[in-house]
Amino acid sequence: MLGRCGERESIRRVSHRLIRGTLDALPSKPAYDLILACSVLHHIPALPEFLAQLARLQSDRGAFLHLQDPNGDYLHDFELLKRMNRLEEGQAGRLWLGPSV
Repeated sequence: MLGRCGERESIRRVSHRLIRGTLDALPSKPAYDLILACSVLHHIPALPEFLAQLARLQSDRGAFLHLQDPNGDYLHDFELLKRMNRLEEGQAGRLWLGPSV
């Protein structure tokens, strides 16, 4: 996905650096303007901690973009079902841990 992105003519017009890896592998400085993930959130058992780590790595105006590959398997995912139950019970808590607007 990153390789294809880097080949696009439109991205060559802006200053950028594509980094492939995990959040743990990213240096905390500089702050990142865009963090992109694809089809991973349902695999993360400690989602609030993951989102807090994202917030620490982002610049003040940074964005986190998560893409999800749509397929029917997600309907039976244990983490998704657990989170849906928490939402229904009103126990979901605050999922976004970034700056308040």
